[in-house]
Amino acid sequence: MNVALVKLSSLGDVVHALPVAAALRRGLPQARLTWIVERREAAILHGNAALDEVVPVDTRGWRRALDLRALWRPLGAVHAGGAISELARHLRAARFDVALDLQGLLKSGVLTAMTGAPLRIGFAARHCREPVNALFTNHRVTPPPEARHVVEQYLALLAPRGVRAGP
Repeated sequence: MNVALVKLSSLGDVVHALPVAAALRRGLPQARLTWIVERREAAILHGNAALDEVVPVDTRGWRRALDLRALWRPLGAVHAGGAISELARHLRAARFDVALDLQGLLKSGVLTAMTGAPLRIGFAARHCREPVNALFTNHRVTPPPEARHVVEQYLALLAPRGVRAGP
């Protein structure tokens, strides 16, 4: 089974999502776990024993290059478009079975959809920072009321795969 975790930024949010990777590794030891993350946050994930691959992306740079006010810089837009195309090819080639969107933003939703995973798990719209994110997932989770901390909310996304968080 190939699983993609999508938690792009920020540093603290990525750290808070680490228990999800650990729980997946314990619950699905044979799974291949790939984390899609912003380039500047990727350094904290490299070498993590729970992960098989870290895919750094530069959505900040892409947005700057594709900004309509910056169209006078066509090479930046071409470069961003090429990087996005290359990422899409890489994600499709990985043949993900499951993608978990831990971010709840439009940009993470787009990347979750780009994985091509038949099962794309994310938060119900009312639990997303940008409710439009729910359009990119096909299994939406409402964290239980007792999941007050963000780590507990992230771990609630594992329930559809039958993975339980450890202590």
